[in-house]
Amino acid sequence: MKITQITVKAGRTFNHPFESYSNLRPEVELTATVDDGESPIEAAAELQETAEKLVEDHKTKMLDRIYSLQRTQTVTNNLARIYLEGMSRAGYVASLAINGEVSARHSYSAPASTEGGA
Repeated sequence: MKITQITVKAGRTFNHPFESYSNLRPEVELTATVDDGESPIEAAAELQETAEKLVEDHKTKMLDRIYSLQRTQTVTNNLARIYLEGMSRAGYVASLAINGEVSARHSYSAPASTEGGA
């Protein structure tokens, strides 16, 4: 029997780092033609090693992107929270001003101008 072609598969299932009950599975299938004089066993081992490396590299890239997205989402959420807290405070001070209750402790004074060579 002469082996002329080799097909290998590699895949890895791993848990999503931020979602419960969610798995990710990168997978690859490679096919190679065995040349005359080439050992099919060695060719299969080399091809399998290549497939495993491709899957592991893809897994690493997937996780890097997921962690980056999570960091971006965390920063966005924090900025939104800070903005909304600021708007809430501004609204509170504005409501005091409308009701004539603004005191020196609630008002804002701009720093003295340094223009004009003071």
